Amino acid sequence: ASSDHLARAYFHTYGLPVVITNCSNNYGPYQFPEKLIPLMLNNALHGRSLPVYGDGGNVRDWLYVEDHCEAIVRVLREGRPGESYNIGGHNEKRNLEIVELLCDMLDRKVGPLASGQPRRSLITFVRDRLGHDRRYAIDAGKIERELGWTPRWSFEQGIERTVDWYLASGEWLGAWGLTEPNTGSDAGNMRTTAVLDASGEYYILNGAKNFITHGRSGDVAVVIARTGNVGDSHGMTAFIVERGTPGFEGGRKEDKLGMRASETTELIFTDCRVPVGNVIGKVGDGFVQSLK
Repeated sequence: ASSDHLARAYFHTYGLPVVITNCSNNYGPYQFPEKLIPLMLNNALHGRSLPVYGDGGNVRDWLYVEDHCEAIVRVLREGRPGESYNIGGHNEKRNLEIVELLCDMLDRKVGPLASGQPRRSLITFVRDRLGHDRRYAIDAGKIERELGWTPRWSFEQGIERTVDWYLASGEWLGAWGLTEPNTGSDAGNMRTTAVLDASGEYYILNGAKNFITHGRSGDVAVVIARTGNVGDSHGMTAFIVERGTPGFEGGRKEDKLGMRASETTELIFTDCRVPVGNVIGKVGDGFVQSLK
């Protein structure tokens, strides 16, 4: 909201030609794997628990990412300066409905679990998040009336394309392994922090039950730590950590489950240092592609 106010202030005060867009929940390829749809897909593919907050009745409107991109381009080209436009998908769904749909789609596309059980058997209900909004809704009538934009993809089409993309993109999912039950919460819930030391040469990591993922060979892990503001997924940074090498120096670390390749690990960090040169990049910058 504050960014909206700032943009409007520059428009009204200085005549800066700004347009503002607000959207509902996005989904599609390359989504940060902590989010609901890619997280549940990854867990379900590997027979892991599918934790759902509360009773699963929280409602979100889902917008396919390509539709969102096309709407932004339409607003840039045809929107009136100083105006705001809501972008929605007209697809309000309960979280549980989404998870059950993903389970059914995977059973249809790749078969049931090795035990013969359907993937819905993996669904578990966990304690609800404090302050968890029951429903998000968005009125996208203005962009439809003024700019003639409506979503090109139905939810059924978009989710089919999304699941097919993840199934064909094993490296993307395979490069990640989230270490604790999570249902697609915001990055602000991550408890790992990284602060640049006075020399500017090291990041100091502190945290517990971190989100850890392994590289595709050797005892290599990638630590996702918050270096920006709470709730800002683009304020997350990825670090390469190699056990037994100078890449992870000082402090205390507890290896809970081992660090074999492609295996989820839980570590506890206390004042551990990672050289700045081991930083892969910011979340959202496509750093996963750079893993060796």
